[in-house]
Amino acid sequence: MTPLSWAGLGFSLGTLWGLSAQPSRWLVWGLLWVSLLAALFWKEGKKGGVLVFFLLPALFIGALSGRHRQSAASRMAPFLGKPVRLTGRLEPGSLRVRNQSVSFTLLYEGMRIPVLHLGALPGPLWGSYTAEGRLEPMETFYNPGMTDEKKRSAARKIPGRLMTQKDGLHYEGGEKDSLDRIAALGSTVRKRLSEALPPREAALLGGMLLGGSEGMDAPSLQIFTACGLSHLLSVSGSHVALLASLYVLVAGHLPLPRPVKPLVGIFFLCCYAILCGLRASVCRAVLLGSGVLLGELLGRRASGPSFLGFSAILLLGIHPFWIWDIGFALSFAAAAGLMLLRDRVERGLAPYLGQRLGAALSVPLAAHIFSLPLLVYYFHAVSLLSLPANLLLAPLLSLSLVLAVCAVFGGLILPFLGRILFVMAGSLVSLSLDLGRLLSESRPFMVTTGTLGFGALFCYGLLLSLLLGNFPQGSCLDRCRQKAALASAFCLAVLFLYPRFQKVPFTAYFLDVGQGDCCLLVMPDRKTVLIDTGGLNGHYDIGERVVVPALRALGVTQIDTMIISHGHHDHAGGAAGIARWLPVKRLLLPQEKNSDDIEKLIYTMKKTNHKIVYKMQKTIHIRFKSHIINIVDAPKMAEKGGNANESSAVVLVACGKSKVLLTGDATSEIELAAAAAPIRSDVLKVSHHGSSTSSEMAFLKAVSPKVAVISVGRNNRFGHPHETVLERLEYLGIPVARTDEGGAIKVVFDETGPKWYSYRCQRNCF
Repeated sequence: MTPLSWAGLGFSLGTLWGLSAQPSRWLVWGLLWVSLLAALFWKEGKKGGVLVFFLLPALFIGALSGRHRQSAASRMAPFLGKPVRLTGRLEPGSLRVRNQSVSFTLLYEGMRIPVLHLGALPGPLWGSYTAEGRLEPMETFYNPGMTDEKKRSAARKIPGRLMTQKDGLHYEGGEKDSLDRIAALGSTVRKRLSEALPPREAALLGGMLLGGSEGMDAPSLQIFTACGLSHLLSVSGSHVALLASLYVLVAGHLPLPRPVKPLVGIFFLCCYAILCGLRASVCRAVLLGSGVLLGELLGRRASGPSFLGFSAILLLGIHPFWIWDIGFALSFAAAAGLMLLRDRVERGLAPYLGQRLGAALSVPLAAHIFSLPLLVYYFHAVSLLSLPANLLLAPLLSLSLVLAVCAVFGGLILPFLGRILFVMAGSLVSLSLDLGRLLSESRPFMVTTGTLGFGALFCYGLLLSLLLGNFPQGSCLDRCRQKAALASAFCLAVLFLYPRFQKVPFTAYFLDVGQGDCCLLVMPDRKTVLIDTGGLNGHYDIGERVVVPALRALGVTQIDTMIISHGHHDHAGGAAGIARWLPVKRLLLPQEKNSDDIEKLIYTMKKTNHKIVYKMQKTIHIRFKSHIINIVDAPKMAEKGGNANESSAVVLVACGKSKVLLTGDATSEIELAAAAAPIRSDVLKVSHHGSSTSSEMAFLKAVSPKVAVISVGRNNRFGHPHETVLERLEYLGIPVARTDEGGAIKVVFDETGPKWYSYRCQRNCF
């Protein structure tokens, strides 16, 4: 590593420290002066010079830079929850048209405000708009494994969201600026793609060219995720390297003075960054690409690690909150891996795989080595298909990207040539998707890591240092390298495998899925029972995007028993998405005609060869080694073909002396009928999100829970939980835990009874 790369690392760590811990200004200034004095008196040639001269001063300067910055939410904090009137421009490319509404991003004083307007856009895509409405804070689902919304919004410069009524959006006029013209070029490219190719291939090529997943179908996104190719949909180094290489080839034939050619290339890359939305990963890649072209201008080769460090300092100096951006972190980690490890990995693989295969595999492997800790930290899972898929499919997709770029520019001269090149690119994309589907259908392709601590990170770093580090021949470290590497690998394996065999107390997790239900029960032998899966209206798959990340963060590798209380979408909507990513060994269904969500679930389970499906029947006891599932009631639908709340099952799960009663959306009639059985439980999942149609006093007395959990969405339009239900629970002295207030609720059972924790307030307990 070069001194500038050490400075970039120090500045990044300091920025993270300053933003997260908000250290005392005087403390940081004092440490900075101490480090500068140490550098002043440090003897030349003495060991540790890089640390003293570059890393420590940059660390403290980064901390000062981070602690002094205000996020967009902090700037707008006085206006959150209040009516506002904001005037700004539409962010180019952000407009989305729905049935009776439009959504876009309003650029206001350097901030980005998502706006949902209930009506049509009253003017063109350029110029100024005034939006009137209530500025609401950004909300998310508060579960393990979910990105912190405050950090995510800060990185994206978002203070809150705005919803305007039909007369709440006004066009103020204005002319097109340069950003609007560049965005229009992006719209033209997407339009030409849609005219030349089928929707699936057009959306994929558009995402690879310009970034994002706009218009992509769910199966294609799942293939990219399963194969570890999602980085190709986020414009970064590989895209910019291809474009820069193409430009260098073309520039050799342009009648331009030699010093001008690199400057034109840098201008071209900057325009491309604007076209892709100036995301953090794009800016990093463009800076490195510009460094290469600048080296051409100056007649010397640019130092990759130095430019990487300079890019980190520059970008974080401009916007420190990018340190919380996942794309920013992964982009820098992959680039660092390629620069620092590729040659060493290639030399290590060549004796076993040959020169060509070793060189080809060294690229994705070097990038993954540095990215792996971040992938585990953010996603709690690793794709086993990533390396073979990158080796097989990335070249095909890169070639399709080159053809698409040639089609864009070639089509300006010869339109028919552009169409031919687009069709060729689309054929390669289609072939890649077919191959990706074949690869992703070979289970298991994802390894769930759970939440690993600092010890695992330390062992991983030590192992890499021992395997890839340079040690003096014959030194003590060189002689002990093999034994130390084996010891590090053993410790890493223990830290990874031990939680899978460690006994845990009986624990219930009531996940935050908005206006829906989802409960995970984990037994002492780590067997799992999942009751309901949540579900939201629209195309948002809550099972895949909320429940699966939470399960992975909790270390769940399979669902031993899935129970669907009834077929309503807010209880069964996420089931198919969960079964797509995690094996489901057995499924218990209500006695009703299968809803569309349940049909999708059964179809998904058949594809993955998991076909054990039962229809629940009243008073059935299903016994396992560690727990008993008691179907207290499973009524049949009164109306033929229905799937309403009248068919909701009531299920009691017992583990030793601890019991949890889950009622789905059972009506008061079903609950009172169930009360005839012995249903006293430690924990009650309150029926129908706390609706007044359930939770009668007689039923609550029969259950007599030590804690009642209400799974309900924040600010829902139904008024749940109802005041009368809360009053009954308070009258009986039953503590209430609500997912709309506390996020995910964790209930741990021990000898003294259940203890519950809220994810929003006690995150360290999860």
